[in-house]
Amino acid sequence: MPPPRKKQRTDTDSGPQMAAMADSDAMPRGPTHMITRAAAAAARQAVQVAPPVAPTTPVEEPFCAHFTMPTINHVQRPRVIIPKGRLQSLPELAVEIQMMIYGQLEPRDLQSLSRTCRKFRGFFLNRALMEKLWKRAVENAEDCLPKQPPFLSEPAFIHLLYTPRCHYCGKKGIRTILPVYLIRLCAQCRKTGSVRSMFTVDNCIKHVLQHHKLETCNRTTCSVWAGVYRTRRKDGRKHSRFLKAAVVETLERLKALPKPITADAAQTFFQTIKDEYTIRMNEYDVYILEWLETQDSRSRNEFRHACRCRVDVVIKGLTEVGWGPEIKFIGKDNLNEIRALPVICQPSRLTTLTERSWRKVLVALDTWLKDTRSKRLATELNHALRRRFRALGEALQTHCVKLPRNATMDCRPQCIDLALMPECRAIIDVPTSNNINVKTFAKVVPALVEKWNENVKGELRELIRPHLGHISPDLEPLTLAIATVLHYAGEHVPAGWPTVLAHKCTDACPTPCVRSEDPESDDVDHQDAYTRAAKTRHWTWNKIPMGEPGYLELEGKTHRVPFNPSALASPAEFRTRVERMRNIVAAVGLNPAQATVEDMDHPDVPWLRCASCEAAKPRDAVYAISWQAAYQHVECDAEWRRADETDMVEVRAAQESWYSCRPLSKDGCWWACSLCPLLNIHGLSSIAIHLKYAHGIETPLQASRDGTIYPHPANTGHHMDHVFKSACIRKEME
Repeated sequence: MPPPRKKQRTDTDSGPQMAAMADSDAMPRGPTHMITRAAAAAARQAVQVAPPVAPTTPVEEPFCAHFTMPTINHVQRPRVIIPKGRLQSLPELAVEIQMMIYGQLEPRDLQSLSRTCRKFRGFFLNRALMEKLWKRAVENAEDCLPKQPPFLSEPAFIHLLYTPRCHYCGKKGIRTILPVYLIRLCAQCRKTGSVRSMFTVDNCIKHVLQHHKLETCNRTTCSVWAGVYRTRRKDGRKHSRFLKAAVVETLERLKALPKPITADAAQTFFQTIKDEYTIRMNEYDVYILEWLETQDSRSRNEFRHACRCRVDVVIKGLTEVGWGPEIKFIGKDNLNEIRALPVICQPSRLTTLTERSWRKVLVALDTWLKDTRSKRLATELNHALRRRFRALGEALQTHCVKLPRNATMDCRPQCIDLALMPECRAIIDVPTSNNINVKTFAKVVPALVEKWNENVKGELRELIRPHLGHISPDLEPLTLAIATVLHYAGEHVPAGWPTVLAHKCTDACPTPCVRSEDPESDDVDHQDAYTRAAKTRHWTWNKIPMGEPGYLELEGKTHRVPFNPSALASPAEFRTRVERMRNIVAAVGLNPAQATVEDMDHPDVPWLRCASCEAAKPRDAVYAISWQAAYQHVECDAEWRRADETDMVEVRAAQESWYSCRPLSKDGCWWACSLCPLLNIHGLSSIAIHLKYAHGIETPLQASRDGTIYPHPANTGHHMDHVFKSACIRKEME
């Protein structure tokens, strides 16, 4: 069968007028050219024959003067643009040239040609040309194809390998090949083209065999060849389905056996069927499925490579048009918006973008790029503010802490206290291009600290003064012993001014605290950028862009706020605390309206004994406690009495013994090093290691006595192991 030839245009294809002109000798013949149907129809409508024109002034007769030429109104034919790469001129080539071309093609190319038109299909699927076309194409395949099953022709085998369509309905995207029969079926065709129950297959075979007076057949043998694939029922159990075409073919072959069919002949027939499908499974299925898996893996890798190349092209283009900072801000590993674009995810191996595709990319990414720019600017502003807050903290520390450090220096304002002051905000909240450093704050921090101290002291006076009663107007209320009740809820360690400023506010503090606020009550996410950065300065969410989900759920759970004295206690609680402290001061023999904290810490001030506990438990041990421990004693309605001189002798002896043999490992308070500007360590054993390797001090107990290290004033009732506060005067009675 020769290759298909292109149909040539005839003169009668352009209508009766053109046919008449072709029969006349007056019609000049030009070279035959190709014309489309649309162009021929336009020419037929445009050609009109006009009446003869009167002769004009005689001139020199031309060569064709004796011809009578009709007047033809020519309309320019539409120009036919033939895109490059089409096969329109292939049939016009010589047969030998076509066969040489076809002999160099691969199987997939022949398959595409066979689907071009009916003539090509008839030519390429001609069985007489299988050897010249398809087998040679299989040899030209770039990838080594698996072994071809003998029951499939070359075109069918190539169709199976390269066409992911259902063999029944033609549905696209069917990549799974059923084993044994080497066929692709969609989910619907699997149901309609297969038998669900093995008993149905057995009954059909039994019906044929019973017709020949045979009792039954071996069901195990039948199940070997009939099973096509396994599926899962709604109840979760698996069962096999059997291809109808295979069952029908086997029944036809069974019926075609020589009559009468004996039991041995039936058993031999089923064994032959079993052997055939066993060979299919062992010799063809494994290699074909392995080849398909390799091709799928290669296609996926090529697709990923093409997508990566297109993403790189988009990134390069966006960088050139001015979106480079946004791409750098997001990072190449987080460009999901770009990777999800249809022009990027298209199943194509092209690694570049056309001008039209590039315009689509810009339109699709416009909103995302603008949002990214807003997030980038907000994040850069937040980082700049955090750097400036850090510089403010360093300037504050430099002003308040001088070596050697003492406990009073640790009772100072924090960065958040000054950050939200208008004077400080005017310095920090400026464009990011301004250079703000420690030297900038060093000029204003002293005045800001003094102003802040006066404001806080005034607020504390207003809180505590109504509960102190009658005191001398010359005395500072915050220095009185009965005013050392400025501790936090849940703590019973007496704290006055300025010890109250040393509180280490952490995320474990009950909120609201003096320097922290619950996120639910303080909606910091909807505040301005400056306030948000100041309140979340202790958080570690700087790696997540502002506004992204999850940036509020990192380490910081509370918001820092300026020192808030009203969060210490309610007025009723202050009244209760002052009365408890007034009873303690009166019990030691001092005047509550005049006694200060220094007076209470004097060595001559006697310790106290709880008369209520001794009366309630007469056989228990008797303890003498300091005034700080007496304030913490809230187990009963205490009635205090002073320890006598004999008791104080026992107290001093116990105190000396405790300081000389105190175990380091059980010390759980916070210690501060006076030789370092900012070093607080938990536990005396840890501070001992610091003293040894940083300062060469071998005796931490001696260092605690001479003031080289001292307990941090922020220690609460749970970390008061550094204070000797009780001495056993009488042991428990047996």
